[in-house]
Amino acid sequence: MNIGNTIRTRRRAKDMTQENLAELLGVSVSAVSLWETEKTMPDITLIPALCSVLDISADELFSVNLERKTAEIDAIIEEASHSGDRGYTEEALAIIERGLAKYPDSDRLMNCALHYHYTLRSDTDHKAAAIAIGERMLEKCTKIGFRQSAIQKLCFIYSDENNERAEQLLDELGTLYTSREVIATHVYRGDKQIDHCQSLIVSALNIMTARMTKNVADDSGQKRYTRDELAQVNETVIALYHLIFADGDFGFYHTRLQNSEDMLADYYADRGDAKKALEHLRREAEHAIGFMEFAKCGEEEFVNTSLVLRGRREGGFSTTSTENNAAAVLRSMEKKRYDFVRDTPEFRAIRASLEAYPGDWEKLG
Repeated sequence: MNIGNTIRTRRRAKDMTQENLAELLGVSVSAVSLWETEKTMPDITLIPALCSVLDISADELFSVNLERKTAEIDAIIEEASHSGDRGYTEEALAIIERGLAKYPDSDRLMNCALHYHYTLRSDTDHKAAAIAIGERMLEKCTKIGFRQSAIQKLCFIYSDENNERAEQLLDELGTLYTSREVIATHVYRGDKQIDHCQSLIVSALNIMTARMTKNVADDSGQKRYTRDELAQVNETVIALYHLIFADGDFGFYHTRLQNSEDMLADYYADRGDAKKALEHLRREAEHAIGFMEFAKCGEEEFVNTSLVLRGRREGGFSTTSTENNAAAVLRSMEKKRYDFVRDTPEFRAIRASLEAYPGDWEKLG
């Protein structure tokens, strides 16, 4: 039953004319007629009064179809995430696109489609689709979260080919200090305030270290760091993570340390320093395995013990690659630069520790 039929049926059940209903709500008779013929919808500010006059709940007014639609969209997104969160992006996108065929105006489904097309943006068709969906969301979507998601991805895409549009979109975003993450640490109290403070600390560390290692070129084309300097920066990144996660309870952030150790292992291998290359390879493998063990925890089961993060819970993750962390390190170890240590007992031990783990992530059940 649609809303127009609901209004008409309930009005008649209460033995009211359109004139009676219009008078009680302070609107014109033609407004009521337009609602009942589905040509317009009641203003949202009238919904409480309309429900009161008709003696129904808002859920009844909007009918069970709306509830069914929400439940179906929930199920579509959950089904897609079972594949998409473990790198099976094409499968996830196909599920979302089938959902969009049924619910083409769903902001949530469009946001998911944008995410998956963006993940596959190395393909020009997916990049074009991401741009089209993102721009459509900016035209039609009023929810701040969805708009910001669209702006974020469009800025990343346009920064490579349409910087003027990227800068135009950038002006629509607030500053770091006006972000939800920062303001939440002032608004909430008690456990929620602590949770958001800890979340902000970890997010800031993640953002800061990612930008520290970003070796971009200046206006003259000169890279920010030499390779020797970039190695020093990665040593600093590692030190910062150990400073915050003082107990070694890195959880998800084993992945960040794995990346820095990978860079340093390559660096020292190219310098012919077998001792340091193997040391960083071993640490890289330890962090890959640490993350694999963290991944077994599931949702919200890993608890930090380090002082500034004590009691913080995390769990669950998504990735854009089906290849798991152990397999990624094994693949890295096949590089020619490691030939000079390949037959050492240390190298063989590192490889053996990683081979105990399957090569691909399993889809979520």
